[in-house]
Amino acid sequence: MKINLIQSSAVNLSLSVDDSRHLPEVVEELRSCQFRVVYNNDMQLLTIRGYTTAMLEKYASGSDIYLTQRPQVFQLEFEGARKGEATELREKLYGGYLSQGMRGNANDNRAVTAEIEKL
Repeated sequence: MKINLIQSSAVNLSLSVDDSRHLPEVVEELRSCQFRVVYNNDMQLLTIRGYTTAMLEKYASGSDIYLTQRPQVFQLEFEGARKGEATELREKLYGGYLSQGMRGNANDNRAVTAEIEKL
């Protein structure tokens, strides 16, 4: 199964996966381990990198949205910055954001992600 998006909290894990013939057996396995599993079919995943408020309004208006993932650093407005400077800063912030779970410390989540991918 291909995982397209992961969002987790202390008590919840949300995944977006491609439709797979293995999905029913994975759901059954999780339920047999006493996990509460809820899923929706025929969903679309929309990824907007470097979004603006106008882009969100254009692509998300009138849609039923089940999950949103928006790091706060990307909600910054780069007022007064030239386009190239804003892009460079956004990429630097994005790189730092992505590496949070890959630092080899107690917060490193690569092993957990690898286990989830095996399901």
